[in-house]
Amino acid sequence: MSLIWTQASLEPKRKFRYLVTFNGLPDFQFLAQTCDRPGVKVANTEHKYFDKTYNHPGRITWEPNPLNIKLVDIQKKGNNLSIDTNESLLNVLAKSGLQYFAADGDFRTIGKQAAVNALGDVSILVLNSLTSTNEVIVENGGVAEQWLLKNGWLESIKPDGLDYASDDILTVTMQVRYDWAQLTSGDGTVTLPINQTQS
Repeated sequence: MSLIWTQASLEPKRKFRYLVTFNGLPDFQFLAQTCDRPGVKVANTEHKYFDKTYNHPGRITWEPNPLNIKLVDIQKKGNNLSIDTNESLLNVLAKSGLQYFAADGDFRTIGKQAAVNALGDVSILVLNSLTSTNEVIVENGGVAEQWLLKNGWLESIKPDGLDYASDDILTVTMQVRYDWAQLTSGDGTVTLPINQTQS
């Protein structure tokens, strides 16, 4: 029988110890209420031969994709707080190329590069038990694992519904579509699901 649980140094990762950072939305670091983590699924291709079935690995997909991040819906408040959750997310779509009305000769549509640049890198940081904010921002020592969504772009925005019978905090769920995810463990080991020479 393993004695791993008798070691005081063993520290399971905890659901509430995390941060989500967006390069394109620097003020959103502390707004995440819930967040998915990337997973991988290998499709199965069946080959039937007489009365038998044989299985072979097929295409690889990342799940969930899009990935859901639920944010607290905050409002602008004088000079002390100058961001609004919905407005900031809509601005990301505008930078991606979303345009309803255009001047003559200024027609634009959403493109992948613009959409990826507008949102910026999306990182999901699972923190250690003794992590301070400064350690997370400046060093990697307080991070148990980091997921970096590659080529991520904002796919949808869904504001919470209103209800006279509820006093819950309003939220906005954003969905991020991505090509793949890169995992960096707490010791700095990078796991790439692609050729090491690719970026």
